[in-house]
Amino acid sequence: MVVEPESYCWSSGRLVEHRDGPTWARELQPYSSLEYVVRDGGSGLSKGIALIRAERPELKDGLDVFHTLYEGGKALRQTWAAASRALEAADQQQKRFDRLGRQGKSRQGQGPPLKRAWDIAEKRMDQADRAEKALGRVQQALSLFTPEGQLNDRARAEQVVREQLPHLSGPQ
Repeated sequence: MVVEPESYCWSSGRLVEHRDGPTWARELQPYSSLEYVVRDGGSGLSKGIALIRAERPELKDGLDVFHTLYEGGKALRQTWAAASRALEAADQQQKRFDRLGRQGKSRQGQGPPLKRAWDIAEKRMDQADRAEKALGRVQQALSLFTPEGQLNDRARAEQVVREQLPHLSGPQ
């Protein structure tokens, strides 16, 4: 299938017997003014682009980052969910602590666990916030064009991703 990445306009798609290089080359041949191809890592498509590039060496291509960004978004949602659970747990402990005080009961020994719960919640919320900002920077770096309208290049994207990786750590 051939899709324009910015508008998601589907310009070609059909079942074929083979998804090899020559088939892809025939599919891309009519796009004579094509300058840049965003693609997955499939070997047939890679070979087809190589065949087209033999005729048109100015054709450039880059790998599709859809799945990377999709998985990043999924991990971010999980990070926010963990932060939300930690915040809810701290809030529940706080309510129990406050209820003991209103009832005139001793709260001895309850303070340190409550403080730990709030510390964990704050740490997870901060982690989720940093991850969200970092993923936003990565998404911008992996987009086809920079905010200035220039074609993004791999070196710039790799640098931004390297800088943001420390903020995208954790089990997700």
